[in-house]
Amino acid sequence: MEKILFINACIRPDSRTLELANYVLTRLSGKVEEVELYKKDLSPLTLEEMEVRNKAFKNNVLST
Repeated sequence: MEKILFINACIRPDSRTLELANYVLTRLSGKVEEVELYKKDLSPLTLEEMEVRNKAFKNNVLST
């Protein structure tokens, strides 16, 4: 592998999941790029936002 994307959603520094992920990542070949979700200002997609998105796709305003 050339590039590995690790989406890290572990908020606890002593996370067992993070420990397992790091174990696996050290055994893979390739450059690891990590995105720490808990450091991002994310909010869940609301039903209203999804309807606006779907309407835009239907009207060919957005493409896939």
